[in-house]
Amino acid sequence: MHNPSDDTDVNNAFPTQTSVSGRVLIENLDSVQQRILWNDILRQDAESSKQSTIWDRRRGKNVRTIIHNHPQLTHTFSGILRTAFLYCPQILLTDAELLDGIFLLAFGPDIINEILGKTTTDKPSIIISGRGNSLDDCLKAFTLSTVKDTKIIWKKQADVSRDVANTMPHCLGDDNQYTLRPVELSSIGNTVTADQALKFSRQFYDELTERVNNAEREGKSIAFTVAWAYQQLWGHPTDEQVSDSTVSQQQRDFDFSFLAQRWEEWSDAIAAGRVAFENQNTPEIYTQIISRRYANRKCLSKDNFYSLWKNDFQCLFSWFADNNYRRIDNFFGNKLSAREQSDSIIKEFSRVITSIVHQPMVKRSDAFLAIDSSSLKNTNADQPLLCKQGLRDWYQFVYQRTLAEHLGAVLIAVNASENSFEQIAANTMPNSSTKHPTLDRLRAFIDRHLISRKNSEEESSHHNGSLQLDEKVTTVLGEMPSHIFAQFCYTTRTIISHWRECDATASLHTVRNCTEDMAYSVYKASEEQSKEQERSSLVKSFLFATSLSLFAVLCDKVWLTDNVSLPAVVIISWLVSIIPNILEAIRWGYGVHEGVRTVIYTDRPDAVTTDSTRGYQEIINTAIHQRTINNDKC
Repeated sequence: MHNPSDDTDVNNAFPTQTSVSGRVLIENLDSVQQRILWNDILRQDAESSKQSTIWDRRRGKNVRTIIHNHPQLTHTFSGILRTAFLYCPQILLTDAELLDGIFLLAFGPDIINEILGKTTTDKPSIIISGRGNSLDDCLKAFTLSTVKDTKIIWKKQADVSRDVANTMPHCLGDDNQYTLRPVELSSIGNTVTADQALKFSRQFYDELTERVNNAEREGKSIAFTVAWAYQQLWGHPTDEQVSDSTVSQQQRDFDFSFLAQRWEEWSDAIAAGRVAFENQNTPEIYTQIISRRYANRKCLSKDNFYSLWKNDFQCLFSWFADNNYRRIDNFFGNKLSAREQSDSIIKEFSRVITSIVHQPMVKRSDAFLAIDSSSLKNTNADQPLLCKQGLRDWYQFVYQRTLAEHLGAVLIAVNASENSFEQIAANTMPNSSTKHPTLDRLRAFIDRHLISRKNSEEESSHHNGSLQLDEKVTTVLGEMPSHIFAQFCYTTRTIISHWRECDATASLHTVRNCTEDMAYSVYKASEEQSKEQERSSLVKSFLFATSLSLFAVLCDKVWLTDNVSLPAVVIISWLVSIIPNILEAIRWGYGVHEGVRTVIYTDRPDAVTTDSTRGYQEIINTAIHQRTINNDKC
C-alpha cells in the first residue's frame, strides 16, 4: 500500500519558534475531553455526571453544589490550568471549547482567574479566539441555524447514511427563520439532531426568531434565548423519559438558566477586561500569526496574507497528518505502508487512516464518521491503538496540533496516559527532553556538578521536540490554594522565566536543566513542615556526621597506609559527602510515576515540505511574485 508520506521525513527540520507568543492551547480543554474527564471523576455519581438538570439554578443539585461536593473536580481542573500557565502566561481557548466546555462553564471566569492567582489589575491570562466579532456572535453561530441551513445538514447526513426509507420531516418554519443548530453538546450531555430541529411547532420558530431579532436590535445577549430554546426541546420530560410516573410535570420541568448565566458572565468578563477576546478572522490577528510563521520569508506580500490564512488550516493539517502517519507507521514496524498486509486488522486500520490523510479530512465529524463506519473494534486490549478509539485519539492529536499552530499557540497535553498517541508522538520526536525520567535526573545532576557546561552544550545544539513533566507536578499544583500558587509563582519567577524560554531552538542540556528545575521546585513546594520531620532530619544529620567521623578515623588508623596520599583521603571524603545528594536524586527519580506525563510540543512544521502542501507552496510563490512586481513598480 502506498505510504502517503513517502517524501516526508518524520523529523523534518523546523523553522525557528520561540515561546515569546506566550500562548498555549490545552488539549484537555477540548469540549469532548472536558466531558469525558468530568464523567470520569463523577463515575460513582451518575446523576451528577449525566443529567441536564445540573444547569437549572432552582434545583439543589446543580453544577455549583456538584463542585462543592466533589473537590477532585477543582483539583484536577486547577492542575491542568496551572501546569499550562507555568509554561505560557496566556491560555488560549477556542469559542467552541468555552461555549460547550463543562469545566469552563461550571467554574466561570472569576473562579478561573482566582485559580491562576490573578488580580483585577493583572493583564488577562485567558484569551478566547472566536470566529465572530463578539462572544455573543460566536454563541449564535454555535447554537442556532436557519431552517434552510438545517435542511441542507439533514440532506448531507441522509446521503451519508444511505437510508432510503428516511424522509425529511415537514418543517412548519420558514427557511429564513431560526431553529436550533444540529450539534452534539458536551456541556449538556445531549445531541440536537437535524430531525429534532425541523420538528418544532410553528409557534416555536416564530417566537425564537422574534427573540433573536429583538436581542440584536437592542444590543442584548441571546444567552437566555438559547437556554429557552433548549428548554423547549429537553426541559419537559414525558412519562416515557421519567422512571417515576408519579412525579408531577412541574417537578419534572427544568431549565438551562445557569448555563445562560455563565455565558453572560464570560461576556461581562471580556467587557471588563478580565478576559481577552480576539476574532481570528480579522487582518490584525491573522496577519500577526502569518508574519511570525513566515518570518524567514521577508519577501511575502501582505496583500496575500488572507490567501495564506484561508488555506492555512488545511495546509497545516496535511503536514501534521503526514508526519504523524509516518510516526504511527514506524511504531507498528512499517506495517501500515507495506504493499502486502496479511493482518486484516492492520489492513483495515491502514485503509481508514490513509483515507483521512489523503483527502484530507479536516472536519472532525467527517473523520469520526469514517472511523465509526470501519470494521475495527471499539477497543483492543492487546493493541490499544489498533481500534476505533485508537484512531480517534490519533486524529484528535493531529487536529489539536493543527489548531494550535493555526492560532499561533503551543499545544500541551496534561497528564497524557502511558499508551496514548500523545506520548508515542513525544517519545519519537528528535531529542525529546525526557524519555527516562530517573536516568535523566541523574544525568542532569552529573551535568551540573561533575561535567563542564560547555561539554554538555556540545551534546546537542537543539532539542527540537517536546518537554515532558511527571503527573505529580499537576497533582501538586492542583491541590495548592490560590494564594499559595500565586506565592509559588512569585518565589520561583526566575525558574519559570527560564522554563518559558525553552523552545525548539533551545539546547537539549538547557531544556533538561530547566525542566528539572521547574519540576523540582514544585516537588519541594509540596513538602510538609512539621516537628516530626525536623526531628527526623536532625537525627539523620547526627548519624551522618557520626558516620563521617568514624570513617575518617578508620581511614587514618586502619585502612590507609603511609603510601596513601592526602589528596586520596580528601577525594574519598568528598565522595562520601555528596552521597546524600545522589541518594536524594535517586529517591526523587524513583518517586516519579513514569506512565502518565504532561507533554508540551515545541516542534513546528515547515509549511511546505510534503506533496499535500504543494498547493500552499503555489500560494506562497504567488505572494512572493506579487511582492516582486510591486517592488519593481516602485
